[in-house]
Amino acid sequence: MTTLKVEAKQGEADSTYVTVEQIVRTDLYTEGRAPNQAYAMVYMADGNKYRVEGEQVLALETLLTGAQITT
Repeated sequence: MTTLKVEAKQGEADSTYVTVEQIVRTDLYTEGRAPNQAYAMVYMADGNKYRVEGEQVLALETLLTGAQITT
C-alpha cells in the first residue's frame, strides 16, 4: 500500500495521508508551471477530494506513472 501526504481540508489537521490505491481520478496541473506552482486535485473512492501542491504533485505523478494508474 502506498500513501501520499496531502493538504487536509479546511477545519481539519494541517495534512493527512491518502492511499494511492484508493485514488479514482487525478487532475494534474503541472504543464508549463514551475514545480512550486504545480497542483493536482485528487478524487478518492470514498468521495473525498484533496488538493496536492508543489513537490508533492511531482511525487504523485511519479507514483501514478509507476503504478500504471490512469489519471
